[in-house]
Amino acid sequence: MFKIVFVVLFFSYNLIYAQPPKPCRDLLPGYSYIPETVLGGIDKINCGATLTGEVKLLDNLGQIDQADVFFGIDDTFDLNSATSGVALSHTNSTSFSFPQGLTWVLMKGKMAGNSVITCKSYELLPINQPVVKTDLCAGNLISLDIKDDYIRDKFRIDWGDGSVEDVTSGGTSTISNHTYSSFYGNIKVQAFYEREDSGVCMSDAFVINRDVAEPMFLSALEGLNDATEVRIKYVGNPVIKYNIEGQEEGSNSWQNVSVAEAGEGQVIGLNAQQKYCFRLKTENSCGESFYSQNTLCTIVIDREVLTSSSLRIHWNKPSFPSEDPSQIRLQKKNTSGTPEDQVLGSATATEFIDQGLVCGQKYFYQVEASYPPVAFQGNPISVMIRTSYIGKEISEAKINAKPPYMAMASFDGLDDTKLNFTVGIDNGGLIDTFTYYKSHVFDGTYQEVLKTKANVYSETGGSIDSKNHCFKYQIKDICGVLTAPSDPFCTVGLNGLKKDSLNWTPFIAPSDIFLPNSQPLYNIEYFNEATGTYELINSVFSDTTFYIGDFIDNLTDPTVKLRVLLNQNFPLGPFNNFAGNLYSNSILHTFSPRIFAPSVFTPNGSGPTETENFKVFSKFVKSGNYKILDRFGNLLFVSKDMLDTWDGYDQKAGSPVSVGTYFYIINAISYDDKSVNVKGSISVLK
Repeated sequence: MFKIVFVVLFFSYNLIYAQPPKPCRDLLPGYSYIPETVLGGIDKINCGATLTGEVKLLDNLGQIDQADVFFGIDDTFDLNSATSGVALSHTNSTSFSFPQGLTWVLMKGKMAGNSVITCKSYELLPINQPVVKTDLCAGNLISLDIKDDYIRDKFRIDWGDGSVEDVTSGGTSTISNHTYSSFYGNIKVQAFYEREDSGVCMSDAFVINRDVAEPMFLSALEGLNDATEVRIKYVGNPVIKYNIEGQEEGSNSWQNVSVAEAGEGQVIGLNAQQKYCFRLKTENSCGESFYSQNTLCTIVIDREVLTSSSLRIHWNKPSFPSEDPSQIRLQKKNTSGTPEDQVLGSATATEFIDQGLVCGQKYFYQVEASYPPVAFQGNPISVMIRTSYIGKEISEAKINAKPPYMAMASFDGLDDTKLNFTVGIDNGGLIDTFTYYKSHVFDGTYQEVLKTKANVYSETGGSIDSKNHCFKYQIKDICGVLTAPSDPFCTVGLNGLKKDSLNWTPFIAPSDIFLPNSQPLYNIEYFNEATGTYELINSVFSDTTFYIGDFIDNLTDPTVKLRVLLNQNFPLGPFNNFAGNLYSNSILHTFSPRIFAPSVFTPNGSGPTETENFKVFSKFVKSGNYKILDRFGNLLFVSKDMLDTWDGYDQKAGSPVSVGTYFYIINAISYDDKSVNVKGSISVLK
């Protein structure tokens, strides 16, 4: 509070300006002029903001009676016609708020019976910084554009290289250039007024630093208003306005989207499903761009209805910060309950299945990722990214989520003609309908085959040779939520024998349903008629082909039933590591007669013992015989059955045959009463 003291003193008139206002220049008849110094306590020049002056009359040298004081007079002021001013007595006081700029104060009154008048100027001058922009930074030449709304008289420029100069104001815009002989430091610009040949009311300095930008660090990114807005918090200079730049995550196309100041900024008009990245930008005096020390990207929540009592909430890992968060928090609330805060066990989790929900109730979820502190200007600054609350209601809808349950597609282990497809979840009163679809080709067209409340679909009386059966299932729960069809589940399809090798198609189920590192184990089984059960031939692990020649060699019955048994560990219902037995279709195979005749024999005993007689080897032959002919077609020998041997004699002549090549014709009947003929040649050696 400035006190304006009226002290009655007699000094010579001290002109402040060449032409004082009219009341002081043209005295009215009957008034005597006294020096303005009687208005003691008023400084001619005052620097700063608008001040309030308290006017007080103090009469130390004489008494001024009937005093009136007028504030803010100018050349249009007429004392003769003016209304009364502010009346003052010896003891009272008043106040007046002076505006910025020049104010004239006039006082009239009586002194020793005489009418007196005096006036004095009062000037309140702002000291705000000018605004300076560097329009040119070319080599060592710098050009300053000084903006000043207060129209000060001059600017003092410290160019930072030891050179200081005063520049006359050019009005609201002043241009000044300077050429450096070497690199420069900070440039400081101050504005001031010239009064009575001296500078007064010097402003604070506007500092220009071409090479050092204000450091900035983003500390938080918070989603707002259903993810259509974000609030950005940062550590930086609180008086600087920074540009907020944003881009769609991964696009590398930054755009100015808002401004930030005093530690935070807000961006609006975002797509709630789009991921965005943000950074701060500032420019130095030469227009060079500088960016925040870090970039932050948004987290987008997605929600999938799984059942009438469960939701899958999943979210992305932002590309920035690139490191993993130190903690993930998931907060849930609904329209009637209090928020529930849950710290997830894994700091890298990107999904959570919320169960035990109420059909028809809307739930809201928020994800918050906290990151380890980062050093900024010597201090650890924590980083946090938080989504807005995103709602989801469980209600009648068709959802994109596929049902997550394991299923088994298998022929019945006790009935070769029965095919079962079992979904690994009991109805439990929560499921309204299972819908089953079937195809004979994995990637074929699936046809709906059944709607039921049961978690099992069965077929009976089907063709035993039907090999490939693929199924999908779909669930509609009691809330009306309908899942998408599942991925295919296919039986093991056993093909026929080829060159004594079995081949089959692998068991097919969605890869994300099997337990990790669980390898399929295929087993070859045959049906033992004597025991009435299937018995193991061999385990072949993950191969889908196997040679069974050794097994065939030991068979006596040419007809055998074969199938593949799959052992696979997978989660099913309450079991975490269920060892399931899945069966392929079975095939009933009758082997053709297998007949072998030697190509050489030595009837005179000169060779090995086993070659002294010609013998036909056979398997799976019901009956048969063979005959030997010479090269002219003459019959030399006829067997009675397949077990007879030929000793090398001509049956008619009763003498041994000569060394040479002879021919055999084998006639056999298979167990399925089919005729089999085999022809070949044999060399007789002696």
